[in-house]
Amino acid sequence: MKRTKKILIICFIVFSLCGCEQKKSSYLPDADVGILLTTFQTGKTMVRTYSKTGKKLQETKYSYGAVGNCGFTVPQMKNKIAYEMALGDDEEADLGAVLAFDISHDSYKRIDFGRNNITETKVDGRYLYCISNNNRITYFDRYDLKTQKKSSYVWKDGTTTNFCVHNDKIYAIDMESCVLYQLDFGKKKISPICNLKKEFGKDFCEGFLVANDDFLYMTSYNHSLISVDLHTKKITTKDFGFASGGELIMKNDILYISSVDPSFGEEKSTLIKYDPKTEKKLAAWHFNYSVRQFDVRNNELFVFGAKPFTLNKFEDKENKLVDIYSVALPGEVDNYRYSGFWCLY
Repeated sequence: MKRTKKILIICFIVFSLCGCEQKKSSYLPDADVGILLTTFQTGKTMVRTYSKTGKKLQETKYSYGAVGNCGFTVPQMKNKIAYEMALGDDEEADLGAVLAFDISHDSYKRIDFGRNNITETKVDGRYLYCISNNNRITYFDRYDLKTQKKSSYVWKDGTTTNFCVHNDKIYAIDMESCVLYQLDFGKKKISPICNLKKEFGKDFCEGFLVANDDFLYMTSYNHSLISVDLHTKKITTKDFGFASGGELIMKNDILYISSVDPSFGEEKSTLIKYDPKTEKKLAAWHFNYSVRQFDVRNNELFVFGAKPFTLNKFEDKENKLVDIYSVALPGEVDNYRYSGFWCLY
């Protein structure tokens, strides 16, 4: 009898543990997109997941204050883990870390780099990269997602707020000299590629960067898309009439470029679809709101717009957009601030 009781107790414990383990994983296989909303109040940062038809599936709150939406950054997603910059709460700033939100298990991990103001993050391959600035010195940090080891490179002669990673190399523009640099993180060597002062004109030498094959592409504030051949160092520009060049995304060798017109109080935006190989503009989509972030997945386009705060999903049908759904999000009046979204591939 005693033996039977012991067996029953052991079975109960085993089944309980199995049940707890199952509860830890809350990722929904039919989830289409995840949206990160945040406040400066601890415990009110949350992730919402939505279905392919725009139905809200789940809302998970995390015990942290504010995150993201600073500088040029957009959230980075890899293996159901979303990486976003920490900001702190309404009592204390926390600007030197990146938070890794595990969408599958409703938990997050803090990756501390010990910096003063991280301005951009990128996830490429097995590494998480970030940059920060202090007294006109730029710090490049790299975190190995497998071994959790960190390494750094201090750039004493340049200041930048944005970068891109391509073939294990980092590309960044010095804002003062307008020189494009390549950083080999493994060799801890930084080398100049070309001077872009003429192409950027009188404006600040900064913008979004993306690389594909042997070319690096940049947006600027002088209405043009700038491209650099990384082998020949040849520079070319294409005037799209940007009011203010914005985010760049390269998908399947097609370049997508956003532009916000500040003369309309950030109430109008344009998204351009461009084929760099044929040098043809395939489409120009106009929106009556500010495009804060967008992403492309196969023939689907996701656009987050401000005023009002909405996430809009479209189908790209022969370069024409067809509405799929529009999701209204809490605005600043609810103390929530939009941080970013991720397509859950």
